[in-house]
Amino acid sequence: MARNSNLLKINSLKTLNCNSQPITMHNSFTSDAYVLKKMATRQHKKVILVEDNLADVELVKISVRELTMPVELIHVGDGQELLRFLKTSTILNDIGVILLDLNMPRVSGLDVLRHMHKDPALNKIPVVMFTTSNSRTDIMKCYELGAKAFVCKPLDINDFNDSIRSIVEFWTSVNILPVVN
Repeated sequence: MARNSNLLKINSLKTLNCNSQPITMHNSFTSDAYVLKKMATRQHKKVILVEDNLADVELVKISVRELTMPVELIHVGDGQELLRFLKTSTILNDIGVILLDLNMPRVSGLDVLRHMHKDPALNKIPVVMFTTSNSRTDIMKCYELGAKAFVCKPLDINDFNDSIRSIVEFWTSVNILPVVN
């Protein structure tokens, strides 16, 4: 293909099968329309949950189990455990997103962000803050330190579930990540 090997040129097609799923093309597409071609096999992206509240851990597990896509949830209890895990990990390129709580014992979410922001092997891994804080100071500091999103944990169980599913689906299925060296 002329532009990119990941792109597929569509020539007057109405339906394209991609991974056995039909993609219907609308009349608004021209013969020069390009569609992102999906990979032949789906990778099992990993979601790392950094959370010290076991009730929230269980809620996240339930939300992830309800997804129809293959996702592996890895739980670590605080920032210190996460940094130790990342330092020895061979799966950095398989991490779709890190869900990071802000207020934790030993190493806080802000300290994790500071460390990851300075490390070229870690600073490309997307971190979504998932916390009870809605402090403007916390929000600004997290974004300054490289967080890709800041989500205040919803109090309603259905909203909590919807938030987790939306975050995980976007970061593991829709978003395209760079390769971590």
